[in-house]
Amino acid sequence: MLRRHILRRGSAVDKYTSIGADGFRTLMSRYYSQQFSFDELDLPHELASRGVHDPELLPHYLYRDDGLRSWRATANYCRDMLRLFYSDDDDVITDNELQVIGNQRTGETGRQRVIHSINQSINID
Repeated sequence: MLRRHILRRGSAVDKYTSIGADGFRTLMSRYYSQQFSFDELDLPHELASRGVHDPELLPHYLYRDDGLRSWRATANYCRDMLRLFYSDDDDVITDNELQVIGNQRTGETGRQRVIHSINQSINID
């Protein structure tokens, strides 16, 4: 949808920004290849990095409170799905595709095994 409607030639991004649609695609590509980290998608980590993770210090922060409920529900669902596909931790260790994802997340290169258990394959805080 982004490419088809927003980043196409002649779109508002193309007409009304100095970099245009092609420049915006280049800018996004650079960001994702050089600066992006999966930690940016980790809600508990993101909240902690901004200092808004503690309900005692910041009560009634709905973004945190509701977001963490959704985060935990999604993580529990993912863990249950993983348990359907992996009967034990050895299955996780020998899954090459999962290890590639783990290597991308941690920045490891090569064939190193970075995910060693079903629980490690999901991060719940």
